[in-house]
Amino acid sequence: METTGAAIATTVGSLKDDNIEDILLRLPSAASLARAALSSRRWRRVASCPDFLRRFRERRPSSPVLGLFVSQADLGQLPVFHPSASVRSDPDLSAAARGGDFLLTRLEHDPAWRLRDCRNGRLLLCRGDFLSVYDPVSHQHVAVCRPPNEPLPPTGTSPSVSLICANLDTRNSTVA
Repeated sequence: METTGAAIATTVGSLKDDNIEDILLRLPSAASLARAALSSRRWRRVASCPDFLRRFRERRPSSPVLGLFVSQADLGQLPVFHPSASVRSDPDLSAAARGGDFLLTRLEHDPAWRLRDCRNGRLLLCRGDFLSVYDPVSHQHVAVCRPPNEPLPPTGTSPSVSLICANLDTRNSTVA
C-alpha cells in the first residue's frame, strides 16, 4: 500500500480542545475525569470549563464523595480531611485524592485558618477578618472581600457565613 504524502503523526499534544472534551465526556465517572484531568494543565483546564462540566454532569448526575473535613478550632489546627471508604477501594478516586491538596498545604499550615462552610468541594475559610475560598482539587485559593464594618461571628456559632458557588457560562447561570 502506497502513501501519497508524509504520514501525519497524531499525538495527545496535537489534539484540539474539542477532541479532549470528547474523550473526557466518555469517561465512566467523575473520579475517572478527575484522574484524567490531573495528566496535564491543558486537560485540567478543559475539564474545569463550566460548559464542559455542565455537559458531563448532565450525563452523570451523581458525584462521588471523597471524604469530609473535620474542624476542631479549639485544638488550634487546620481542618483535617478524612477520606471515604470508596477512596480506599476505587483507584480513580484514590488518584483524585492524591492529586488534590487535602492536607491544605497551600494554607502554609497556618492553624489560624477556620473552616466556616463547604459547598461543591470548596471550603470557605476565615483567619481573623480575612475570608478565603479554597478548592483542594484544583489547588485554587481565592481571597474574598469581607463586608465592611461587619465582623464575622465566632467560629462554632450558628452559621451566618455561607459559601455560594456560581457556575456561569454564556447560556445559563446556576448557583449551587
